[in-house]
Amino acid sequence: MSQAPDLPHQDVAGETYFQTRQALAGKSYRAFIAPVDVRLPKAQEADDSIDTVVHPDVLVVCCYCIFGCYCMFAQ
Repeated sequence: MSQAPDLPHQDVAGETYFQTRQALAGKSYRAFIAPVDVRLPKAQEADDSIDTVVHPDVLVVCCYCIFGCYCMFAQ
């Protein structure tokens, strides 16, 4: 497991999330901030076989995909 990001990094990530969330207000997208596991499948890889997982600082997802379908996203 890696070390936690330093405070300047956290400050930038937090501000990026804040501004992104404000910019998306009223739109059909939603911003998330770490920690969030984003699983990245290889072509046609079965869900239980995915071994590539990233942890983006900030992530934007279509709200339809959160509640209406199965999606995997990364920033």
